[in-house]
Amino acid sequence: MFWILGGMGIAWALVWVKVIRNRPEQHLKVGEYELVHITEDEATTRADRPEPCPSSPPSWACCAAAVGPTGRVERIEA
Repeated sequence: MFWILGGMGIAWALVWVKVIRNRPEQHLKVGEYELVHITEDEATTRADRPEPCPSSPPSWACCAAAVGPTGRVERIEA
């Protein structure tokens, strides 16, 4: 069973590397019209996006405090 699941994981990784790209411009199946639509929408929504969390030391501290001694995320109650 280990070898079967390992083989499936490797096959999935190979498909992922072949198909997935970081930017729409790099993807083979994105057409010109679609690319214009994506980049136009990206430019208008980039300013509206909040900063990715956690981006500050206090945010990291809260995330670290949420992880309990078992390594699972524990619920913090005030």
